[in-house]
Amino acid sequence: MDENQIAETAGRAYGYIRSYVNDRLEITKLDMIEKSSKVFSGVVTSISIVVIALIFLLFLSVTLALFLGNLLDSYTLAFGIVSMIYLVIGLVVYFFKRSLITNPVLTALIRKMYE
Repeated sequence: MDENQIAETAGRAYGYIRSYVNDRLEITKLDMIEKSSKVFSGVVTSISIVVIALIFLLFLSVTLALFLGNLLDSYTLAFGIVSMIYLVIGLVVYFFKRSLITNPVLTALIRKMYE
C-alpha cells in the first residue's frame, strides 16, 4: 500500500469512528429522554392517585367521625378519636419512615430507571 491509500483508509476509518460516536451519543440522549419521561409520568400518576386517595380518606374520616358521634352522642369526642387515630398513624409513619417510605420509593425509582 502506498501512502495515499493509507491516508485514504485512515480518513474513512476516522469518518466511521466519528459517525459511530455521534450515533452512540444520540442513542444515549434518546435513552435518557425515554427513561426520564417514564419516571416523570410515573411520578405524575402516583401524585394523582395519592390526591384521589387523600380525598377519599377525608370523606371516610368525616363519615367515621359522624358515625362515632351518633354512637357516643358527642361529635367533639368522635372527631377527637378520629384525630387521635391519625396521630398514632402519623407517629408510626414518622418512626418507620425509612422502611415504609424512603426505601420503597428509592427502589421503585431505581427499577424505573433500569427498565
